[in-house]
Amino acid sequence: MSVKHYAAGIIARGRLTTKNRLTVPGEMRKTLNLKPGDVAIFEESAPGTIRIRKAEPLDPEVVSALEGTQSEWYADADDRAYQDL
Repeated sequence: MSVKHYAAGIIARGRLTTKNRLTVPGEMRKTLNLKPGDVAIFEESAPGTIRIRKAEPLDPEVVSALEGTQSEWYADADDRAYQDL
């Protein structure tokens, strides 16, 4: 991986594999304090520009991205079944 230091910060590059996996360069992992199993957030900051950051517990972007995806858990029968837990 190629890493360059600039006044505005670190710029690094990685390569997308045939399985669509992208390795975060070591210097970036260190900067973001990313560990195996951590979740990264990819944000479009401008057309064609993506920012990456470490997701924090209950990260608002993660929560909003998940809204509506768990609708099968929002049934009255479930509420009744689990009310005493």
